[in-house]
Amino acid sequence: MFKYGQVKFLSIFLCATSILLLYPAQCHAKWTVMVYMAADNNLDDIRGNPFLKDINEMEIGIDTTAVQLIVLGDRCSYGDKLGEENTYIYNITNDTVTTITYPYSGDYAYTGIASSTKSVSNLLPSTTTNELNMGDPANLVVFSTWAAKKYQADNYMLILWDHGSGWLPTMASHLKKSIAFDNTSNDFLTMDEMSSALESITSAIGRKIDIIGFDACLMAQIEVAYQIKDYANYMIASEEKEPDSGWPYDKILSQFTGNGNISPIDLSKNIVNVTDVYTISAIDLNKISNIKNSVINFADGLISIRKMPTIYNELNTSVLQTVDYFGMGNNDIYGGVDLYDLTYKIENSTAIGYMGLKTAAASVERAVNDCVIANSTGSNHSNSHGISINFPKSYESWFEKNNPDDYYSQLKFAKETNWNYFLNNFYNTSVYTPNTLFYVVSAPNPYNPNAGRLAVRNFPENSHIELKIYALDGSIVRSLETNGEMIEWDGRNESGSAVASGIYFYTAKTAAGTAKGKITVVKK
Repeated sequence: MFKYGQVKFLSIFLCATSILLLYPAQCHAKWTVMVYMAADNNLDDIRGNPFLKDINEMEIGIDTTAVQLIVLGDRCSYGDKLGEENTYIYNITNDTVTTITYPYSGDYAYTGIASSTKSVSNLLPSTTTNELNMGDPANLVVFSTWAAKKYQADNYMLILWDHGSGWLPTMASHLKKSIAFDNTSNDFLTMDEMSSALESITSAIGRKIDIIGFDACLMAQIEVAYQIKDYANYMIASEEKEPDSGWPYDKILSQFTGNGNISPIDLSKNIVNVTDVYTISAIDLNKISNIKNSVINFADGLISIRKMPTIYNELNTSVLQTVDYFGMGNNDIYGGVDLYDLTYKIENSTAIGYMGLKTAAASVERAVNDCVIANSTGSNHSNSHGISINFPKSYESWFEKNNPDDYYSQLKFAKETNWNYFLNNFYNTSVYTPNTLFYVVSAPNPYNPNAGRLAVRNFPENSHIELKIYALDGSIVRSLETNGEMIEWDGRNESGSAVASGIYFYTAKTAAGTAKGKITVVKK
């Protein structure tokens, strides 16, 4: 699969910013909803045809006086589809046709589709084909920016519609996707590609997207939310797999009827309230960093119990056997576990007596409650609280199924927390001894001095630690000493001045030996 770097996205940005000149905006509206429907897969073929069903629900539910609804739909290429494997723009208008024909009979069955469909090459700039690769981030950028500029509004919602697998970039061949899987091109959007595309979109339109929705499975993960937090205000997604029916677009669009001024937060809550799937939640992305910060301390507590066999066994044999996992039969691959349920069970376990861990767990619970503004669950996931975190079931699940290529460490969430380190620590077969430096780590890394101190931690108990920070040229930036299991750096040099952004190295000398590492300083 071809990957797109910074040069590619620069050209996407330039293309997107030219759209204003190519396509003058229509009448300004209160809301524009853009749907990126990646159905070049079995979602345009399985019984009930989710693609056609959802288009039909959109036509039934839309009140065009309150909302503009623009769809980029890519269909599959098998069956008697009369050329409908091509990608089209759908400017959804209201009709009341409710007939769904299956197997596909060769006609649209819905009047709105026939009357509002336009070929992509007739509309989108620089597009010469009507068979788009929905796994190409360039197409997400060009469509979303074009729609936002041509159909200007006070508020924008972008929905990514397809199969979904959360942060995972690869797995078994028939499930190979993160989101927006395209059979024709054998491509999909990874988290890096999606976040880079969203960055280009928000730069081009000059603002955050109000709501980003994932009508797909398993996307309500802290890893996904943190990856896109800078590009949208609210995120709507499911922790678990969705049934084939997906979102009820007729009920969702009815929220606009007579209420075009509905706020993004109220619309997010209402969508959750009217959507009947296994789990669905609305997340305030402006508060997601609070969860990230609380997870750092929580992971520290979990790492500490490696030295407490009784508590460690309780976590491994009791908590992880009862916590709410997601992914149904494949949860050893997906690894998602409800973050609140995990921390709640630890906080309330009578067998776990380590108060530092319990306090950290309670802090995570408060952060989740503050961040998840609406949550709905079915009976199979009554303990779901709206956001999950990666925590596979076993050593084999983590190293062989969930993260065999160490992709997890490349995510923003993993880079700015110690959760990836905790998972490696938790499932590593090495035995912790008082004299080992095996678990020494610096966190958060990358490190923003404006957000607090960086800690080099997990030294043996009662260590005398001599820490030296070096610049790339080998010069000493700071020398520090302390006794204990950790040592902190405030991001300043020996003169008390804040260091510049860049790469630094450290050595931490103890009686057990010397630990070495790299620190990336990023000021925001």
